[in-house]
Amino acid sequence: PRTPGTKPRSACVRKLLTAAVLVCTFAGVASAQTGPRWCGYTGLRSSGADQQITVSTVALALTVPTDAVLAVVTLEDNPIRYLSTGTPTTSKGTLAKTSTVPVICVGSNQLATFRMIRNGGSDSLVDVEYFKR
Repeated sequence: PRTPGTKPRSACVRKLLTAAVLVCTFAGVASAQTGPRWCGYTGLRSSGADQQITVSTVALALTVPTDAVLAVVTLEDNPIRYLSTGTPTTSKGTLAKTSTVPVICVGSNQLATFRMIRNGGSDSLVDVEYFKR
């Protein structure tokens, strides 16, 4: 039971995660010498390429620039499933929801084989930004 006047634990956890993402994002962008720090990578800079993809009922791959070593995939709305190798289906693959996994990091070894498909009855919009060394 919670104390009267306090927020549910899930709301507190969500705010804490949002704050952590913002801190990590600003900490990475603040360093002009090393570039963004995403997913354990340092010293990266934008490749100048990005995509906005509508994920629907057919598994999609990324259109990767030749110099990219990292893709940061951000979910805008509805959930998706993804696999680093193989083809996801609506019941197979890692489930990503905007409320729990809003950002997916795809490293250089998986850029060519990463696939995603919508999970549920509605298409999902994702933004992809590519980084290079």
